[in-house]
Amino acid sequence: MKVLLADDHALIRDGIRLVLESHTKISEFIETDNYPDTLESVKNNSDLDLIVMDLFMPGSSGTDGIILIRQSAPCTPIIVLSTSEDIEHVKNALKLGANGYIPKSSSNDILLNAINLVMAGGIYIPAQMLNETDDTMPVEEPLTSLLTDRQTEVLKLMAQGKTNKAIAQIMNITDNTVKSHVSMIFTHLNAINRTQAVLNAQQRGMLSIENN
Repeated sequence: MKVLLADDHALIRDGIRLVLESHTKISEFIETDNYPDTLESVKNNSDLDLIVMDLFMPGSSGTDGIILIRQSAPCTPIIVLSTSEDIEHVKNALKLGANGYIPKSSSNDILLNAINLVMAGGIYIPAQMLNETDDTMPVEEPLTSLLTDRQTEVLKLMAQGKTNKAIAQIMNITDNTVKSHVSMIFTHLNAINRTQAVLNAQQRGMLSIENN
C-alpha cells in the first residue's frame, strides 16, 4: 500500500507513520508539508492507495486544496486529519470529496479504524460530529447543498432504479467511483441502503416524484 502523508508539522507525520507502520501493510510513504508539493506528489504518483492530509497547510485554503487534490486523484481515498472540529469544516470536506474526517485529538485506534473503514469503501465521520450533524440539520431541511453535482446525478439515477454498473456506463465513470459516490450519499442522507437514501432524499425535497 502506498500512502501520501501531507501535514506541515513533521511530528504529526512521524506519529501517523509510526502508527500505520505498526498495524498496516504499507510499502511506501510519501510526505509533504504544503499544498503545492502535495498536489505535485499526487500528480506524479498515480498509484497512490490513500491520501491522509491536513486541512490547513501553506499554499492554499483547505477548501481549494481538497478540490485540486480530488481533481488530480478522482478515485484515491482521502482522509482529512485536522485540529478543527468545526462541523462546517467536516461537511465541506465531505462535500468536496473527502472520504473521512479525523480530528487530531483522536486516539490511534480511531485513526486505524477510520482508515480501515475508508479503505473498505466506507465514509468515516467521528461519532460526536455525526451526532452534531444530525442535531443541526432538521429532517425537512433540503440537503442538496451537501452533495456535489456528480453525487446528485448518481442519486437521481439511483432513484430510477439504475444499478452501479448502469450508472457507471451512463456517467462514463468507473464502478469504483460510483461506489464512492453512493457511500457518500448514504452518509449525507443517514441511510443504510438505496431505498432509504431515495426516500430520505424525497422527504427532504431533494428529489421530485418524477425521479422515480
